[in-house]
Order: sequence, then structure tokens, then C-alpha cells
Amino acid sequence: MGAPDVQGPEYVSIWKVILVGLDTASKTVGPYRGCGSIPPPSAIMSINNYMTTYRIIEDCSPYYIRYTFDGIENLTNLCKTYILPKKGEFGFRHLRLERPLVDNVLDLVPASKQMPLQKDRVSLFMTEPGFYYSAHKDGMDHRFSLNFTVTVLDDKCVTSWYSDEDLKTYKISTDIIPSANNLYVPGASREVLEWDKSKHTPLKSMVAKPNEAILFNTELFHDWDNRTSTNRRVVLTLRHQNPGAVYFEDARKILFGY
Repeated sequence: MGAPDVQGPEYVSIWKVILVGLDTASKTVGPYRGCGSIPPPSAIMSINNYMTTYRIIEDCSPYYIRYTFDGIENLTNLCKTYILPKKGEFGFRHLRLERPLVDNVLDLVPASKQMPLQKDRVSLFMTEPGFYYSAHKDGMDHRFSLNFTVTVLDDKCVTSWYSDEDLKTYKISTDIIPSANNLYVPGASREVLEWDKSKHTPLKSMVAKPNEAILFNTELFHDWDNRTSTNRRVVLTLRHQNPGAVYFEDARKILFGY
């Protein structure tokens, strides 16, 4: 799973990584540093000289890393022009962008210079007020995603992660996706069947903020809950070209050097 094996010679770490607004009071999570803790010195350096700077806001490995970079507003503003209006009673829509829109988006994503990203899976997730997406893992073998908050108007939408051990009694659907409104295609993700959120305590929860990027661990069960919000949330989400082979820790090494 080492990062050098998955990067390839044309995808190199060329970003200066610095820290902003870190909360060092969070507790330690397993073998990882505590959420919000300071990365090791190797991450706080400039590798070559490049115009883009990553600023790590919060490191809550192995769940997520919130960060930002110069020009992220250009990316999110562009994506806003692609948002579709609400359609019918659908609480959630997955919009896959097509060329040349894909190229326009990826040109503004620094990570696309560091790792190969799927051009047929440059997507906007549009979540309407009052919608809840139950616990699942992305795809059949996807390990991480890169998310960018396009529209976040409040702090009501909560994303939570759960352990495999906690959910071991549930059946997991990999061939049918139960959905009252037929939003999902068969085999699109690993859905927890007959999920009861009230019976479980998350390992970690997060509220996304505007104009931020998130390295997101999709190999852990997670859900998101927009039921108490009166606003739509839109997130741009990207995947690696070889999603089954590149894990969250690999992506962190590629992006941030630690």
C-alpha cells in the first residue's frame, strides 16, 4: 500500500504543506495522531517550488483530513454553474459531469497533478433538505474519495463513520440497492440493509464547511444526515483511477507527504 508504488513517475508531491487553525486538544484515535493534531515535520515543507499551497485544517485520520488550497474558490464557483435544480421528490441526486466539463473541473484540482483521477466519475452529490443517506461503503472496493464543498449553507448536515465490528450483524447489499425512489443502480455501493442509526454510536462525526477539501475514508462505513437542515448541500467528489488499490493512508502520503 506504499505511496511510491501507486503514484507513478508523473505524479509527484510538489506542494508546500502548512497548517492553519489546528485543534490539538482532540483525543487520540487508535494508532493515529489525535484529530486536529500537528503532522510530522516532513509534511511542513516545500518540495520543489510551486504556486499551490495545501493548508491542513484538521487531520482526523483514519476518517478524514480537512484542508484547503489556493484557488479552491475558483473550483467551487465553477461547480456551482453545473448544479441542477431540484427535481420531483428526489432527496439526493448524483450528477456525473461529462467532457468538456470534466476537464474544466480537474484543471482546478491540484490533486489531479499528483494522482490519476477517474474522468468518468467526476460527480456532484446534491443532497436536499430533510434527506438522510444511511450507512454504506462507496463502490465495491473504493478506499477513499476527494470531496470539495461546493454549497454548504449551514452546520446541520453531519457525516459519521462506524466500525465494521459494530455493524457486523447487518447484511450488506452488493448486488441490489434498496431505494424507494430508485436513485441508485445495482452494485453501486455496499449498503447496510435494515440499518437502524439509533442503535449505534459513531466512531467520529464531522460537519463540512464551505470552500474546503476533504480526504475522505470510504472504506469505513459512513452515513450523512441532512434531516435537520433547511438547505441543499452540494459536494464535488472524485475517485482514483485504481480505487481498489489506493487506500486512505496512501492518498495522504501522496498529497501531504506523511
